[in-house]
Amino acid sequence: GDQLLREVGLRLRQCVRNGDTVSRVGGDEFIVLCPGCQSMEDAALLAEKVLQSLGQPYQLADKQLVVTASIGIALYPDNGTDANTLIGNADSAMYLAKEHARNNCQFYSPELNQRNLERLQLEQHLHQALDHREFVLFFQPKVSATSGALIGAEVLMRWKDPEVGLVLPGRFIPLAEETGLIQPLSDWLLEETCAHLARWRRLGLPPLPRSINLSRRQLQSSGFVDRLLSTLARYDLSPSALELELNEQMLSPDFTHQCAVLTQLHEAGFRLTIDDFGTGFSNLNGLRHLPLSALKIHQSFVHELGSEPTALAVIDAIIALAHALGIETIAEGVETAAQRAILQRHGCDGMQGYLVATPMDETQFLHWQREYDTPQG
Repeated sequence: GDQLLREVGLRLRQCVRNGDTVSRVGGDEFIVLCPGCQSMEDAALLAEKVLQSLGQPYQLADKQLVVTASIGIALYPDNGTDANTLIGNADSAMYLAKEHARNNCQFYSPELNQRNLERLQLEQHLHQALDHREFVLFFQPKVSATSGALIGAEVLMRWKDPEVGLVLPGRFIPLAEETGLIQPLSDWLLEETCAHLARWRRLGLPPLPRSINLSRRQLQSSGFVDRLLSTLARYDLSPSALELELNEQMLSPDFTHQCAVLTQLHEAGFRLTIDDFGTGFSNLNGLRHLPLSALKIHQSFVHELGSEPTALAVIDAIIALAHALGIETIAEGVETAAQRAILQRHGCDGMQGYLVATPMDETQFLHWQREYDTPQG
């Protein structure tokens, strides 16, 4: 790592002009001060030169490495008239560059500042929401695609903000992952789900599995499996009561550690499912070694059924792959009878979506479950 940083520093010095200043401010972040840049075009040309230089392979000892850079640009005096403001705005632009798949440069803008302010406010509210227990559980049924029988339900988290009402996960989960708040949120989700399952067992409801989403931090944290089993034991629940879903994008090309954890979970008795399958990196060589129970077909493919032939081709490929591996498929986002009919004909095992039911709070879900009549065919 030190050798790489020294090499990056040398390349930066070779890119800049007389009068420019290169400094390393910590970690893998560098600042280049360019008093000679007279316009946005000058800055953009220099940034492109830096990206090309830093993107060339590095030969360190007997290893060759390739890295990418993300560059944020702030201009004096438009984006600040003092060093702290300029550096802060360049830093904001750099994070925007990271969001654009990295290896690119972005200029600072007032809109970006407003976005960062909103993000900071949301983070503060998220901390308060955890302290004030403003989160609630919703449940969406999963049914057999052939018989219509209820086969389980996915547990979904909602933020019940006292001012704006229900906040969907797409708004706060990415921020929670960035800030580390995903760990306490995931712990809360597990604890509450187990409490619900124990309460429903006392009510005499059928012991259908409830699926919860795992976070990357949970998979990476030491002792996660032991903590999970300990939580279940406190509620006198077996691992079969929970189905654990992980997003395909959580898996990296080298997922040796994840595979070991998932194998441990499988051996403990948990069902394991890959969520949003078809949208990640799809390491098929690694996939065949994972102890999975099901693949969930992403709703984007389901929504295009009947209008986009390639969507059905992808679904057919996922179903064939899953069945060849001896596992099931669950289609997400099923909204029409026509979609259900196509999925049935092509061998999909299960489905969830608005055609079956929308996500419901506990009271609504229990009422729905009691009233649900299994459809025929």
